[in-house]
Parts: sequence; structure tokens; C-alpha cells
Amino acid sequence: MHKKILLLFVIVGILLLVLVACGETEEINSELMTEYPEGHIHTYSDVGKCTSCGYQKYVFTVDSDKQLILSGLGKHFYDDNLTVPSTFNSKTVKGIGEYAVYGSSIKSAVLPDTISFINGYAFGHCEYLGSISIPASVVTIGMGAFSNCHALTTVSFASSSKLTTIGNFAFMTCRSLLGFSIPSSVSNLGDRVFSECSSMMEISVASGNSKFRAETNCLVNSSNSVIFGCGESVSIPNSATSIAHYAFSGCEQIKSISIGTNVTSIGIYAFEKCRGLSSITIPSSITSLNTGLFEACTGLTSVNLPSNLTSIGELAFHYCKSLPSITIPSSVTSISKYAFAQCESLQSLTIPANVNSIGQYAFIDCRSIKSVNFSGTAISSIPHSAFSGCSSLESINIPSSITSIGDYAFGDCDNITKLTIPDSVTSIGDYAFGDCDSLTSIVISSSVTSIGDSAFSGCSSLTSVYFTGTEEQWNAISIGTGNDLLTNATKHFEYVAE
Repeated sequence: MHKKILLLFVIVGILLLVLVACGETEEINSELMTEYPEGHIHTYSDVGKCTSCGYQKYVFTVDSDKQLILSGLGKHFYDDNLTVPSTFNSKTVKGIGEYAVYGSSIKSAVLPDTISFINGYAFGHCEYLGSISIPASVVTIGMGAFSNCHALTTVSFASSSKLTTIGNFAFMTCRSLLGFSIPSSVSNLGDRVFSECSSMMEISVASGNSKFRAETNCLVNSSNSVIFGCGESVSIPNSATSIAHYAFSGCEQIKSISIGTNVTSIGIYAFEKCRGLSSITIPSSITSLNTGLFEACTGLTSVNLPSNLTSIGELAFHYCKSLPSITIPSSVTSISKYAFAQCESLQSLTIPANVNSIGQYAFIDCRSIKSVNFSGTAISSIPHSAFSGCSSLESINIPSSITSIGDYAFGDCDNITKLTIPDSVTSIGDYAFGDCDSLTSIVISSSVTSIGDSAFSGCSSLTSVYFTGTEEQWNAISIGTGNDLLTNATKHFEYVAE
């Protein structure tokens, strides 16, 4: 019995020694086909895993042509530098698969001239990758292939490059990328390829490319649309007739942009997050401002809009937090939702007479606005949260065209002390004036038939309500819950303004 126990301990000890030896060898030597000191030689399957010990540095998949695609890095890959083999187990490595190296800590990569594609997000979020050379054999670079490679400074291509396609977001948010030269063979560029490349100072196109050209540091396609631009000062070339969606998105290095009158359209979010941009003049050839055009241009202090502008799109100036003033041309007929939301430095506002619609949240959290003047507008309603959070607002003249005041329209406007609801208004929405805690008195017209829930909740200073109708008419108004401060205030019936 004792001999059996002793034999068992000996066997366990030997197994532990073998495991420790293997572990130490793997840590020291991670090259392919490495011979272990004990004489062990890795025998790999086509997917890159040793069939006897499980060692794996690369992960491959086999395609229908019996060729290999790098699909990942094995658990034994410890290197800062990635060298992708051209062959493995006598089979050719033909491409880099989706997410193959995603999130790796590699600092450099050498790719073989056997690969023809780098698929979607293959090197995405390789935040330490400093440079990459794309072999001449590569035909396509997929969506987001090198996106969020924050340390990437240079991308180079072989002079005989066969590259035809660079996919959407391929180099998006490569914040250290200094420049880029597009090979002559490229005929397809996806959307937002270079968005948020905030250090990019130069863009060029190799001679012989019939689809794209570089002018005045702008990348222009064959339809004469600017699809990207970089550098501190950008001048849109005279040959361009449009600026594409997201063309300059996240180009924080840009300080000035000049747009000529040949440009007749500017795409959505074209200049969003251009945080270094301080001023902009929109030419008269532009009649509408598209969605998110200058969103989060946090350094913008001066905007000149053309006199023939008709509409301001959603989020057009959202979070332009340094913009102190803006003159909305009299030609404007609509201001869309969130158009000036969180413009925290905006101090005063005049809504021109031709404006017939204001979108929800259009001026929400414009905390420095002290006055809003409606210049005889034809607006019929003040929508949901249009001026909510305008905590410095002291006065507002609600125009006689208004028939309804929407939910939260003036909620949290802490500095309003007096308010007059005109004869045209029939309904006041939920929380419309909620938490206007400096409001002391209000004039309400007899035309009002409904007051929403908590419309005046939190108006802790409210003491007087001047109602233009009779007490009977007041009692007929449908007043929602949460309005005790309104209903308990002193009422003055049949009030006539002086």
C-alpha cells in the first residue's frame, strides 16, 4: 500500500516538473516551431495551435481556397512587435481578419506582401501602434481597420500599391496621425475615414489618381465635393461646390476656415468638434444650415450668417459654449430642435418676424441669456423645453401669435420675476414654468383653458396672480396637480393692464 502511494507521489511530481518546464520555455521563447529544451517540437494545426501541447501564438482560419487568414493572436503572444508570417504550415497567409489584433498592446507591425485585405477593425484600438506600412498587395482596408490607434503617427504605402478601397472610419480618431498620402490606385473612400484625426496637418494624393485630388490641404473627389481637410488654416478650393458630411469632423487643429461662394451645400456635422475654430462666415450661396454643422465647436466666438439664410438645422450650434452672441437673419423661417442648446455664453436673443417654427430644446441650458425678444413672429407655440434651464433669463415678451406653451418650455428659468401670458394662449403645458423660483407675479389671460401638471411647481416666490377674466372663469380652468403655489397665490380678477 505504501509503495503505491509513493509511486503516485512520484508520478505527480514528474507531471509538475514537466508543466513548469513547459511554462518557462513558453515564456522565454515564443517563436514559431521553437524546440523545447526537453526535445519537444511544436506540431501545428492549420489554425495555429500545437496539437500536442496547445501552444498558440497566432490564430488562423482556413478559407475555401485552403489559404490562411489571421483571425487573432494566441494566448502565448507577448511581443510588442507583431510580424505576421507570409506562410504557415506551408499555406499562404492571404489576409488579416476582422478584429484580429483589436485592442492589442503592440507597438509595431510588419505585414507580409501576401495579404490582399485588412478587414474591419483588424487593428482597431491598438493604442500603442506607432506606424504601419501597408504592403503593395493589399487591395482593401476595411471599416475601422485602424480606428482609435491613438499613437499612430505615420501610414505608408508601397509605390506599387494595389489598394482600391479604404472603408468607413478606417483611420478615425487616430489623434497622432500627422499626414496621409492616398495611393494613385484608390478609387473608393468610405465615410469619415479621417474624422477626429486632430493632429493631421497634411493630406496628399499620388499623381495618376482619377477619383481624388488634394487642393489647399483639402481632399476633393471627382464630384467636386470636399470630403476632408486639415491643417490650422483651411481655404475651401474654388473648384469645390460642396462640403461632404463630417468632412472636418473633430479636426481640432483647425483655427480658421474660408468658404467661397461656389460652395452651395454643406453636409451634416461637417465642422462638428472643430474646437480650435474661433470664427466662421457662411457665404450667401448657403441658404440652410445642416444638422450638427458646428456642434461642439467650443472655441467658436463669432458667426456671420448670410442675409438669405432660411433655416437653422438640428444641433447646428449645439454646445458652442463660447459663442456670446448671434444675429439670426430676418430671412430665417425655422430654427430646429437643439439648434442653440447649451450655448452657455449666449447673452441675448432676438427671434426674427419670419420665424414660424422653433424646435424642441432649441435654446435649452443657454445659461447666460438675459432676454429673449420675439420680433412680431408668426410662431404659434413655444415647444417642449425650448428655453428650459435659461437660468439668467430675466424677461421675455411672449408674442400674441402664441396659442400654446409647451411642457417644460421655461422650466428652471430662475431669474424671471414677472410674466404676462397673452390673450392668444389657451394652454400651458406640464412644468412649463416649473422651478422659476424668482417669479413673484403673473398675468394670465382669460383665454387660458388648461394649465398642466406642476406648471408652476417650485415657484416659491409667487404671491400674486392677475387674471383678466372673472372668478367664475378662473374656476373653469382645468388646472393639473402640483400647482398649489399657483392656486394659493392671491388672485386679482378682471385685471386690466395699465
